[in-house]
Amino acid sequence: MRLQNKVAVVTGAGQGMGRAIARLFQTEGATVVGFDVHLAAVQETLGAKGLALDVNIADSAAVNAAFDAIVEKFGRVDVLVNNAGIGSVDKFAE
Repeated sequence: MRLQNKVAVVTGAGQGMGRAIARLFQTEGATVVGFDVHLAAVQETLGAKGLALDVNIADSAAVNAAFDAIVEKFGRVDVLVNNAGIGSVDKFAE
């Protein structure tokens, strides 16, 4: 991949596919910003090399504020991975 010196945002970076994507991007040279509602999990994913943010993607104001902060800090976003999911658990029809 060609991610050297790119700024990548990965939602749902605290676990599962988001964690794997964030770590892969880091190994490929990207600066990774991880969003997750579980801040400790995304901090564990990224370590000291990335920026972990406690962002609920269902809150558009929080997402906008996070992107404003990212652009202020890094000047841009080159890659966006919309990995986080929003859903509910309902009973399956009987």
